[in-house]
Amino acid sequence: MNKLKLDNNEEDKKIITFTLNKEMKETLKDVLIKSEKYNLKKKTDWVNEAIIMLKENPDYKIMVRYAEGNGEDFVFDKIYMSFEQRCFFSEMRNEVVKEYPDIRGPQAAIIRAAILSRLMRKE
Repeated sequence: MNKLKLDNNEEDKKIITFTLNKEMKETLKDVLIKSEKYNLKKKTDWVNEAIIMLKENPDYKIMVRYAEGNGEDFVFDKIYMSFEQRCFFSEMRNEVVKEYPDIRGPQAAIIRAAILSRLMRKE
């Protein structure tokens, strides 16, 4: 497995920005604050795990399709992804685009669908 390593031996993490509904951002913040396992600094972990959970759902492409959106109360947010996570994410994105070639902003839609479905699971 080839991992990109930086000089300080850290995994190659890149910032991934996306937009989401203000309300969803607030809800996520509350969940992280109240969580025993997570906190605001671990939002990246929570979201990356949510993306993996989403992929396990056989209907995930439909869920992503419905998470497409650009409402007026959308705000920017960001997470970090390692090289490995970006490869996984990129594969998902390609599958979604293959299924729905006209989808707008598939990357952000995947992240929104992942956050939403994990919030609904109440974990």
